[in-house]
Amino acid sequence: MTYEEYLSARHELVENSKQLSEVTIEQYVNRFHNLQRRGIYTNEREVTDTLLQQIEQQYKNGLKHYPIPLRYYLEYLDYLDQAVEASS
Repeated sequence: MTYEEYLSARHELVENSKQLSEVTIEQYVNRFHNLQRRGIYTNEREVTDTLLQQIEQQYKNGLKHYPIPLRYYLEYLDYLDQAVEASS
């Protein structure tokens, strides 16, 4: 399952979460890729203060738009880890 597929199915996988629109999913995927491309996100497994500071420095209103896709990506990684454990 890709990150984009996870976002599409998240409302079924995470209790009390809303279904995301296709536009929102596309924005979240693009924002996450931008964080990777700029070297802000480098495979950490948690959102650190340093990471948030880099987002704030790089993007106007960055703390409003970028932490959510990042948090969802980390949630996605946890989901993948659980799927691997369940299949073992």
